[in-house]
Amino acid sequence: MDLIRMMSDVDWWLVGRGHEDELEDQVTGFITKHNIPNVKWFWKEFPEMAPVYRECDIGLFLTEAAEGTSLAALESLASGLITVVTPVGGLTDIVLDGINGFHIQSATPDLQTKLRWIVDNLQRPEFTEIRSLARKTAERAFSLRRWQVQWVEVVKSVVRH
Repeated sequence: MDLIRMMSDVDWWLVGRGHEDELEDQVTGFITKHNIPNVKWFWKEFPEMAPVYRECDIGLFLTEAAEGTSLAALESLASGLITVVTPVGGLTDIVLDGINGFHIQSATPDLQTKLRWIVDNLQRPEFTEIRSLARKTAERAFSLRRWQVQWVEVVKSVVRH
């Protein structure tokens, strides 16, 4: 919430459900109490997410403790967003810092400084390349077809033994 207040010129879309109703109530209450007009919090079914990604410039994934291969981060990459993740778990396997997205520490000063730099530089030519590499990463390394082929091979190897 501190970051949202510090970067009041940014439109924030919080998409998805929290894991605890109490936390969701706290965030919703904070947004309402402080009349923060640049924040929308909503949830969409998976098939409805493509238009949401098309409306965004940045996908921000601030995982604190553990993360596998994040489907939402892969969707962000596939959508060509500037994908920003904390260097936690599987996120570092799909987002290469400065190549197809960025790593960021979740501590507020580092987060604010780096995110501010990203927001202020979205039109730089280097960011066009990062967006392109983000899409290529999702298409080539994490395509559904590739996963299907790999799973078939895993199942075949188990069945043979």
